[in-house]
Amino acid sequence: MRRGLRLGMVLLLIGFGVLSAFELTDWPYQDELRPEIEFWKKVLTVYSSDQVLIHDSKKPWILYKIVTFDSTVAPGAREKRIAQVKKEIARILRELARKRSRSESALQPFEKYLLQLFGTGANPRELRTAAKRLRAQQGMKDRFYQALGRAQLYLPYVREVFRSYDLPEELAYLAFIESGFNPRARSKVGAVGMWQFMRSTGRLYMKVNRIVDERYDPIASTRAAARLLKMNYQQVGDWALAITAYNFGLAGIRRAVRRYGKDYLQIRAKFRHRRFGFASRNFYLEFLAVVEIMRHREQHFAHIQPPDVLPTVQYRLKKPVKLPLLARKLGIALNRLKEINPAYRWRVWRGWLSVPAGYRINLPADVDLAGLENYFHPLFSENDYLAGVFGHEVSQQPRVEFVSNGPAVPLWNEVVYASLQQQNEAPTETKRLQKISQKEILQQLKECLAPTGDWAEVFANETLEHYARWLKVPSRVLRELNGFGRRWKIYPGEKIRLDFRFVDPETFLKRRLAFHTRLLQNFLQNRPEISLIPYRVKPGDTIWKIAENVFRIPVNFVLYFNLKTDYDYLRPGMVVLIPVATKN
Repeated sequence: MRRGLRLGMVLLLIGFGVLSAFELTDWPYQDELRPEIEFWKKVLTVYSSDQVLIHDSKKPWILYKIVTFDSTVAPGAREKRIAQVKKEIARILRELARKRSRSESALQPFEKYLLQLFGTGANPRELRTAAKRLRAQQGMKDRFYQALGRAQLYLPYVREVFRSYDLPEELAYLAFIESGFNPRARSKVGAVGMWQFMRSTGRLYMKVNRIVDERYDPIASTRAAARLLKMNYQQVGDWALAITAYNFGLAGIRRAVRRYGKDYLQIRAKFRHRRFGFASRNFYLEFLAVVEIMRHREQHFAHIQPPDVLPTVQYRLKKPVKLPLLARKLGIALNRLKEINPAYRWRVWRGWLSVPAGYRINLPADVDLAGLENYFHPLFSENDYLAGVFGHEVSQQPRVEFVSNGPAVPLWNEVVYASLQQQNEAPTETKRLQKISQKEILQQLKECLAPTGDWAEVFANETLEHYARWLKVPSRVLRELNGFGRRWKIYPGEKIRLDFRFVDPETFLKRRLAFHTRLLQNFLQNRPEISLIPYRVKPGDTIWKIAENVFRIPVNFVLYFNLKTDYDYLRPGMVVLIPVATKN
């Protein structure tokens, strides 16, 4: 594979099914936390998302009731039903606190069941307190199964990254808790991606700007998660605290350590903070439950079906590029490119912003890598090409310039023109000069610019505001007619729908043609006749590369002389005409 292509082989050329063997870690506090761990294992492997467990928030193994819903019940109706059940259980617990001296024979079956949960030593105060600690937990078996399928794509890579940072590989399972290995996950508080980074934290480890949000990138975010976990452990020296800090924040855990020491059990039981709630207190417990499930995965989930995946490679851009344009040049559907690059912002996909050089993009593994390299790194310099065509080196070739006022500037250096006349080795097609007048150009341009029904194909230098002015309608009308956003930018070759309510097609064409005529007249001042060099397209060539990199002629000007060429799909062997000045 060529230099410059990162084999970071995104995700997924690493493999699916068999997970490589790795060293198991002896995680702390497993014995002390056994009842809570078993509760979370049941949530993940026994109860589905249609089942809700009403339990004690402080002692989650105390399970009061399981509420089962039909899958068709709306979320709002579920919440209402769960609130009713919790209210009813709380009422019964308060009544039991008052009736504790009564004979158990007078109790209802559900009341007896609730008392048995607290044992014979339950006192009225304990029951009243329990009535205030009711919590609902939705089952997660089906969601965990889906997450296992997605994990097959990412786990080999995540483990490799954690290993490279000298971290326990089982830390990779934290992604189950954070997002279910979903790179597009987004929480209510704004944490996003597979590793659920907040914007402020993500900016410390990744690019989070108006171009890209690498929190959505599984590769970049995995490296960031490894760095954050390593720093947490270095700061607190205990994996239970380091993992809890991933959820609650390192600053808060360090504050708790200063007060209670590096004792996770003490901190979990005594530390009080408005954000140190049920989720933070149970984050490490959920992790331990996932670790035990994954160590004996076959007992819980025998057959895991990984989702279909598009094999990809990662490429570092050599120059700024707009992704819609790059997709066209590579022959890749924009939606396909967007699917494997979830980190880039919507403005980038609209073409409003370019992706800077040095940024990485994921590409389908079957992309023409040689053509991609040629697109960013031309195979020949300008002088290399001229030497090959004309038989000798042309030195100090000036850049072509165009002016709208003042003396005309030649379209091509006289040395090149003389060399073209003298060379005898080049193919006949290359050494033949095709002369064309402005009148002929304008006639061809008129045919090219004529609308087809209510549609027109965008040409170089045109904007949506131009069309609005030629049609005498607000640009807003055209945006609504074509479903464009407020800042949508149109590109050459794109077809747009027109509104002829106030201007007929003939008048529209006349105004459009006048616009391009003025541009051509500026380009061709005092040059009534020019000649065209037939250039045979090479592998990796684009019309932009040929014009600006090889001949150093503005691409918009070259397009005027190649009106019948489909420049979006150039193929090797096709001929592009390059304008040069003819000697008077």
